Amino acid sequence: MTRASFDRSTLIRNGPSLLVFGAVLAALVCLAWFQINAPDYWWHLANGKHTLETKSFHFADPFSFTSEGRSYPPTQWAWEVVTYLVHDAAGPAGAIALKVALLAATFSILGAVMLRSGASVPLTLALLFAGLLLARFRFVIRPDLATYLGLAIVWSIVLRYRAGGTVRALRWLPLVTIIWVQFHSGVLFGILTLAGILVGETLAAMYRPAWSALDGARRKQLAVWTAIALAASFVNPNHLRYVSFAIGHVQDYAKFAIVELRPMSWELDSWRMLWIAGIAVLAVARRIDPVPLIVLAPIALITLRTARLFPLFLVLSLPFAARVLAPWFASLPVRAGAGVAALVLAFFIVRAAPTDASRGLYVWGAGINDFLAPVAGADALERIDPAGNLFNSNLYGGYLIWRFQGERKVFTDGRSQLHEPTLTYIGTHDWNDIIEQYGIGHVLMDYRWAEPRLPDPGRMALVWFDDSSLLYVSRGEVMARELPHYKYIHPVTGIPDARLATERSEIANELARALIEAPRSVTARLQAASFASDDGRYGQAEDLLTKAHAIEPWRADIVRNRGYVRGRAGDREGAMADLERSIAMEENAGAFAALGRLYFDAGERDRAVRSFERAIEADPDRADIALDFGYVLEQGGRSEEALILYRDYAARFPENQAIRQRLGGR
Repeated sequence: MTRASFDRSTLIRNGPSLLVFGAVLAALVCLAWFQINAPDYWWHLANGKHTLETKSFHFADPFSFTSEGRSYPPTQWAWEVVTYLVHDAAGPAGAIALKVALLAATFSILGAVMLRSGASVPLTLALLFAGLLLARFRFVIRPDLATYLGLAIVWSIVLRYRAGGTVRALRWLPLVTIIWVQFHSGVLFGILTLAGILVGETLAAMYRPAWSALDGARRKQLAVWTAIALAASFVNPNHLRYVSFAIGHVQDYAKFAIVELRPMSWELDSWRMLWIAGIAVLAVARRIDPVPLIVLAPIALITLRTARLFPLFLVLSLPFAARVLAPWFASLPVRAGAGVAALVLAFFIVRAAPTDASRGLYVWGAGINDFLAPVAGADALERIDPAGNLFNSNLYGGYLIWRFQGERKVFTDGRSQLHEPTLTYIGTHDWNDIIEQYGIGHVLMDYRWAEPRLPDPGRMALVWFDDSSLLYVSRGEVMARELPHYKYIHPVTGIPDARLATERSEIANELARALIEAPRSVTARLQAASFASDDGRYGQAEDLLTKAHAIEPWRADIVRNRGYVRGRAGDREGAMADLERSIAMEENAGAFAALGRLYFDAGERDRAVRSFERAIEADPDRADIALDFGYVLEQGGRSEEALILYRDYAARFPENQAIRQRLGGR
């Protein structure tokens, strides 16, 4: 055979796998190449640096003053060392490239398994792309990535063995396990997968021999190598303790309000729950090889209990789905099969489009996502350098550990088992107890994720803020050092009404200061624009909102507010354009009503009525909108409808004098 023919035959034979790998890699560049947004990434880096510098494993916390010395096993030491070395050499871009490489390896292995099971390239790609999009929420730089890859390797080995492969492949299991357990305690799921297949094969041989793919001798070989792999998993600094650590981590969500450890819910995870339900339907309808279901069933239950484990179920279920669907897909004409795959891909690509809620989380690029890492807040903390201990939000602890390298220890961070006593404070923010018990002198907290419980302004003064962070310093220190602080404006409570406030110049000065200290703060620009608009400086307000829109173009409230400002300034066409655009982004009763008033002023009464109808539908409790709507109806000769509207709102809001006067006048 000539070299050319050999190369051609090799390319033809490996063509489908190469195509799948290329498609997966391209998809991951689009879906996973986003700025670092894992809060825990930073303390993993700090742990890795600490391990290398001390040349030893540390079994107690060196980074927080509340849990210093408490036991915390080094279950991810190899991951931490590797990511630190990559970050130190290539920065965030290197770490993101490492993430993409690990995910590409994981899904390419799954693609190869699916092709071996008889799935066509279109079916394989359709399932892989669906899986990529469903698992995207866990495409973060964490040691979980090692578990996804390890589980894919173990699953590939055991499925090949069940399909008739030699025992030689099983001999890789101990080596894979030894490496895996250094990176993540999720190796336990690999052991459970091996044990599940072994239990399933044994039960099948006992009760339904037709379901068993292994004879007695091959089952014995699987049992031997599973036992060796289990023993190999104890070759780590924690030995057997990694098992209790993994189980405890899964159970943490029952103790603490930690978002990533929450159970799955239909409201938040509908498509992932549909995937689990779809696998169950396939298993019942097709009745093909129930042995893998013994592995899938407990992982599905654990996944429903803890949403972050969904990618593990996905890794195990993708080859099963491909094997079950392959015969049906093969029966379709080639074009029909390609069309079905294209529809699946198109559907999931549309579903992958970022929403307003996710845009701040998934920012394409190779930097640091300062929506989750308090980069600017740490700068302000370093610049002001307040005395006393720090109280910080849970999400911020990891970055502060890395940023200050032990010089300023944190209150808490993402290691929930380590900080069990202090995490109760994160949920209650019982400020007086916190300040007294821990000697808190300053607070750096996030306020974008939930309604914050703000520190007592009598004890703490706000000295800095941006779009995600608030920095408070003890009022005694603020007074002693004469630190500038915000007396009137606040990103959560807002600003005083410019028309009523007596301290107008002070408010203006604070707004100007906020824009200087946090130049990319959309919150500061919105407040400054509101103040300027109330003061009649519409051009300045519009300019502030336009710059805010350039920073966060996906936010409907910015466009909506600019529409209000343009309407007040007499720019009817500009106001209409902004309000229509904001409604397309997010329906809002106030925007509908403002647009209705503009349509009415322009003589487009039918469009005005439709806008007010949608405003009432969006928020039926806005009596002020009902008053304007009634006026528009009256002016359009529809007095009876206006009267019905007034009566309805007068009955619902009898204390509203404006409604009662309007009704009395009729």
